[in-house]
Amino acid sequence: MLTVHHLENSRSHRIIWLLEELKLPYEIKKYHRNSKTMLGPKELKQVSPLGKVPVIVDDTEDGQLTLAE
Repeated sequence: MLTVHHLENSRSHRIIWLLEELKLPYEIKKYHRNSKTMLGPKELKQVSPLGKVPVIVDDTEDGQLTLAE
């Protein structure tokens, strides 16, 4: 199953559109920006050390593959 880590008002919308067009199953993990700094939350840095999105995590039988921008 694919998991898309999505930060509001970001380019990760494009990945969601692509997955919809390809009709692939996926889950979305949503994050919200800090209203003052417009940065992502600290939890996002656990997935992407730079705090950038999109991040896609593919869990397969062979393990886990994480792709980040």
